Amino acid sequence: MSFDKSSVRSKSLLFFYPAISYFLPMKKEIFLIITFILFVVLNGYAQKPEVKQYETFDLFLEEQNKKVAQVIQGSSKKEVEAVFGGPIRVQIPKVGKMKPLDKLFKQPEFMNVFKPNTESEVVVLWYFTTPRDQNGVLSKRECTPVILIADKVVGIGWDDFNKARKDGTLR
Repeated sequence: MSFDKSSVRSKSLLFFYPAISYFLPMKKEIFLIITFILFVVLNGYAQKPEVKQYETFDLFLEEQNKKVAQVIQGSSKKEVEAVFGGPIRVQIPKVGKMKPLDKLFKQPEFMNVFKPNTESEVVVLWYFTTPRDQNGVLSKRECTPVILIADKVVGIGWDDFNKARKDGTLR
């Protein structure tokens, strides 16, 4: 089977001609093997969540708040991420009127990057600690912000975040 450039109606498809002409003569089995290997290798880089089971939601929140307390001024982003760990799937059985929970928490839930007039970028990591809306959708209002400038923690919590907004650090 060959590929004829002249049969291509759209010139934008000509961009893909080298890739198409390379793979067409390849046997189907070899193509499938290469595709499988690429899938396995690329899928291996995705961080799989750790599954954690708690008796109550309060125990999960207590653990999250203990992690916040372990973050200290001057820590690097990698050190903060090491304290919180990677994504976790929280599983909590039905307790009283509360429904069972099986939810993924990304750790951090959100991340903002600001580039103010200074040379250093400002990064805000948002970690879930305080449920408010209980609608199943996480918001920043339910998270504790950790503020880093030049890869060093300079603030933890809403007071520091609001102060950084007022002084223009987060623009």
